[in-house]
Amino acid sequence: MRQRAKAILRRARALAPFRDPEDNGNVLILGSGRSGTTWLAEQVALNSDGRIIFEPLHPQVAGKPSWAGSQSYVPPTDPCPTARAFFDPILDGRFRSVWTDRYNHRFIYQHRVIKMIRGNLMLGWFAATYPDARIALVLRRPFDVAMSQIRCGWPSSIDHLLDQPKLLEDYGDCLPEAISRARSPFELNIVQWCIENGLALRQFEKASEANTNLAVYEYEELKQDPDLFRSFLAFCGAKSDAHALRHLRKPSRAANLSNAEGRNVDTPYEPSDGERAYARQILTEFGLERFAPR
Repeated sequence: MRQRAKAILRRARALAPFRDPEDNGNVLILGSGRSGTTWLAEQVALNSDGRIIFEPLHPQVAGKPSWAGSQSYVPPTDPCPTARAFFDPILDGRFRSVWTDRYNHRFIYQHRVIKMIRGNLMLGWFAATYPDARIALVLRRPFDVAMSQIRCGWPSSIDHLLDQPKLLEDYGDCLPEAISRARSPFELNIVQWCIENGLALRQFEKASEANTNLAVYEYEELKQDPDLFRSFLAFCGAKSDAHALRHLRKPSRAANLSNAEGRNVDTPYEPSDGERAYARQILTEFGLERFAPR
């Protein structure tokens, strides 16, 4: 009976109305999987009248068009009508889905908080196509991300990244030869982190020349620095007063569900010294050595 009631409630939230005319627009929170993006989206929603739109690029929602997948790249100058047709209803509030509204607790809302772990390599395209949307790229330390993904049982591969001709055409010269030597899940996850976030940072630097609605935040600093956390909330259009800090230590609702996409978090893992050395080398070759453990 309780499960049935929850299912009915989830469907009801998927039909949540939009409160107008005080449209506060869209916030896109991008980051690698296991980087705290669900928690941050919840924090924004808790301190605003925001509706969380959860992982619209998940295959369950987006299907498998050429531009939608795990970190598919769309060049910023590519009009990509199919991607535009998919995202326009999301950003104007028409899109409804039990999956994407699974973490939405608002029946009436004022703006949309769109959280994606598959959208880093579309950052430049989002900025060019939707210049009024605020875009926050969240970075978590790669060693922690890689270990967390393994403990969650996530598959480890970079094939989906290296099989993208447009990505290789635009960024092939940025990919060090050493990525071909990645073998273990930890090494592959580190390479994936470098591609997802290193190339997203390059797109950010270029896009921010013409778009001021972009920001980069480090997850660890947001957790430790209340002033930076309040700055993040303000950027996202949420309340950033002293009361906003009352939720700072509140864990994500996904924390009690193994993780946001429902996989088990029970596989112990620690990288070997060799894996750590390889990871440091890759981070250095990508110019991201500052994210290696001190």
